[in-house]
Amino acid sequence: MNISIIYHTGIRDEIKEFYRGLSRFGFHVTAIVPRKVNLSPSYVPHGGIVSSRDEDPLYNLVPIDLLNVNNYNMGFHPWQLVRALKQASPDIIHIFNEYHSWPAAQVIFTKNFILRKEISILLYAFQNIDYLKLKNIFQKNFLENWRRRIIARYNLKYITGATGANTEAVNILNFHNRNILIKRIFWGIDLTKFFPQDKLTCRTKLGLPKDSKIIGYFGRMEEEKGLDDLLKATSALENTLLLLLGDGRYSKQMHRLIKKLSLSNRVIWLDFIPTSELNIYYNSLDCFVLASHTTRAWKEQYGRVLVEAMACGIPIVGSNSGAIPEVLENYSKSLIFQEGSLTELTKCIDQFLRRENGKVCSDSLQDFSIKNFIREHVDFYNQVTSH
Repeated sequence: MNISIIYHTGIRDEIKEFYRGLSRFGFHVTAIVPRKVNLSPSYVPHGGIVSSRDEDPLYNLVPIDLLNVNNYNMGFHPWQLVRALKQASPDIIHIFNEYHSWPAAQVIFTKNFILRKEISILLYAFQNIDYLKLKNIFQKNFLENWRRRIIARYNLKYITGATGANTEAVNILNFHNRNILIKRIFWGIDLTKFFPQDKLTCRTKLGLPKDSKIIGYFGRMEEEKGLDDLLKATSALENTLLLLLGDGRYSKQMHRLIKKLSLSNRVIWLDFIPTSELNIYYNSLDCFVLASHTTRAWKEQYGRVLVEAMACGIPIVGSNSGAIPEVLENYSKSLIFQEGSLTELTKCIDQFLRRENGKVCSDSLQDFSIKNFIREHVDFYNQVTSH
């Protein structure tokens, strides 16, 4: 079976392992990716222009040009996309993008009007907001609102099926097209890179205080991540430090709030660390916190930091925004609080800081492994072709 995977960040190591895994199950995999793309630090350390170069005998990597390297949502160079798909001759095209995206529409249009053959079109989705149900979701941009609606209706009409990182994402697709096959498959993470280590040893390596309670947040510094609440909760907890890793648009506002709350001596903030050291930072924590806020246009879609913290056996406090409760459902060392409730957030953190935590059962982590991600997709592709 020929599988073509189209993904704007498809050159990353974790997705390469997905290609290899499918190939080992007998699929002929062609990965169509941008030749060059400007990615945020959410995808690659420091962000910036990434060039796609790879020669792996297990799969075929086909880099093609984007119309704009700074905005992958504008889609691919159309004739290069046509040529790549014709050469791949896929039975299934799996687009790792959302139901309202123009790149997905571009691929579907190419299949319908140029390739003109029976090909199953699949999506991998994170989006858990139903744009077709909401009015004026982009209140400041009327044209953007209707552009997404038109593209979404077109894409939903022609997809064969979808896998997704959370239940809401696949249910939205199924609601608008009852004929498609759907399956929730948690995003796959290389769990061998995240594992429990001795906390005091990790703190010694990092030069962190051994006798303080340390809570942490790693990721994008954005307002919707509930970072104001996290800073205020830190202020209310005695003998507690906050470790932050990451950068983002909300960083300036956070620095102002840190100063206002007199937290300068209690916040340790690093914009960037090598990925190889991330496991040590997780294991230095007493508690990891993801206090996300749902907005009109966004709610937490997965939270890979939750899985990484789980793999390290770290207690986790998460809000009930989006997929957070779903991801943490089977993790015994987690507490969920009502998003936006500073009182509940502070209470949950304090509850973990006051007790010693035993070993974590690793069985619940297998759903998040790259091996499971591969295996579940193999089953899904076979289901699609036999449907």
